[in-house]
Amino acid sequence: MQEIFSLLLASSGKTLRLGSGSDFIISEHSGFEAPTCSVSLSANVQLDGAVVVDKKLLPRTLSFSCYCLSPDNALLSRNQLINFFNPLHSGVLTATIGSVSRKISYELLSFTFTDKNVAAPPSFSVSLICPSPFWQDTAEFSKNMAGIVGMFSFPLVIPPNGLALSYRELLQEAVVTNPGSREVGLNVIFRAERGSVTDPVLYNISRGCYFKVNITLQQGDVLSFCTVPGKKRVELNGVNAIRYIDRGSSFFGISPGETLLKYDAAVGKQNLDVFPCFTPEYLGI
Repeated sequence: MQEIFSLLLASSGKTLRLGSGSDFIISEHSGFEAPTCSVSLSANVQLDGAVVVDKKLLPRTLSFSCYCLSPDNALLSRNQLINFFNPLHSGVLTATIGSVSRKISYELLSFTFTDKNVAAPPSFSVSLICPSPFWQDTAEFSKNMAGIVGMFSFPLVIPPNGLALSYRELLQEAVVTNPGSREVGLNVIFRAERGSVTDPVLYNISRGCYFKVNITLQQGDVLSFCTVPGKKRVELNGVNAIRYIDRGSSFFGISPGETLLKYDAAVGKQNLDVFPCFTPEYLGI
């Protein structure tokens, strides 16, 4: 059975599909596996060899070549490809191999037609540079730790004393699993759905740290914080609220494997809905 391999590129509101399920066959591709690593060494005059000082993953370069199966509208396809591969526009590439799909942000390095016959179905080569070498899941993990569990199903039988259609989970703890290759930051939303909440906090029980905001939320307020490196923030209803962070707080992330999270509040924890969200990242696909 032939392996399914396809690429979906999205840039400036346009999309282009290559490989399985399209008119374009991918003849060559490279750079989709583990990225290149730069290793810094320091010589030791008393020992053979050297000491590893630092390791750093370099930006990823992706390259692929394609040719078109359809002989119709070759010139139109050529012009559409030129307009799509605009080096001034950034994009996101989603690669699918078998049943696995992952995405990565890119900048265009080069786009070249490999067949100079403009009347022939276009064939071309593309080279992309990805500032972050990590592939991401196409969908982020998100769960309401204090969610509603439905009990309504068919066939429906209502007993004489009534039927509960749902119930609220009162457990304050949840185990989240990061299947990726490295620790990733969190986006967390505290929503005061049923009344006021004072000093909401999220604990990372697995690592012994927490993130706490010393503030009182009124019913309907939304407090969010982000621990993604380079994007750290705290906002109350969309307004900067970083001054309310508890001094002992840590902008913790989610390590690969299982992490036990727990939410709490000084007052009104039963009024909270809590949504921890993160996107796993991988070395390759």
